[in-house]
Amino acid sequence: MKIFRGERVGTIYGTISIGSGLGSGLGAWAGGLIHDWTHSYNPVMAFALIAVVLGMIPFLVVPALRR
Repeated sequence: MKIFRGERVGTIYGTISIGSGLGSGLGAWAGGLIHDWTHSYNPVMAFALIAVVLGMIPFLVVPALRR
């Protein structure tokens, strides 16, 4: 609320919620698909680590998110 003020906060929150839901659903599906292809959980863990690092990038790049 401190960063995204005003009348558009509902739209912003909704977009974040939709993105979170899609990421959760598609991430689980992709993890299962990777496991089916490789028959190992090691590539799935690497995929998850890459996803976490990609999710951290906005917090490292946008100064307003670091406060």
